[in-house]
Amino acid sequence: MIFIYVVILGIIIIGYGITRSSKTKAHPPGILQTGQQDLQLGLQDFMDELEKSNLELIDTVHQLQNDLKRESDINRKRIEKLEQRIEWFEQRAETEIEPEPAQFALAGAYAQVAKLRREGLSLAEIARKLGMGIGEVELAMRFSLEGEAQ
Repeated sequence: MIFIYVVILGIIIIGYGITRSSKTKAHPPGILQTGQQDLQLGLQDFMDELEKSNLELIDTVHQLQNDLKRESDINRKRIEKLEQRIEWFEQRAETEIEPEPAQFALAGAYAQVAKLRREGLSLAEIARKLGMGIGEVELAMRFSLEGEAQ
């Protein structure tokens, strides 16, 4: 973004220098040299300003790199903490007893699925009525059938 401003500033300075030099063409040679000197001074000012802008850009890039490194370090630490939590949850899940499929299948909405199926509704109708996907309704039906078989 800064580069665009520098380029626009350069175009303005060059345009100013050219218009000043074109005004001096109608004047005697001594004034023409002054116009050339003005153009050289204008270009030198432009180059100085360009150098200053480049240094500012370099500083900004370095600052952004440092900020990115800091954020990356923070994110890396957060990821490590999350991985530790995941391991803890996985260990905890391994030690807990899993519920029986029949108990899981008939809980909550799955019990409603079985009830609506016994009433004769199609899978699509059940899914629409309960706000579930057809695949979830089919899965609930399988669980409830397995639970009834036990």
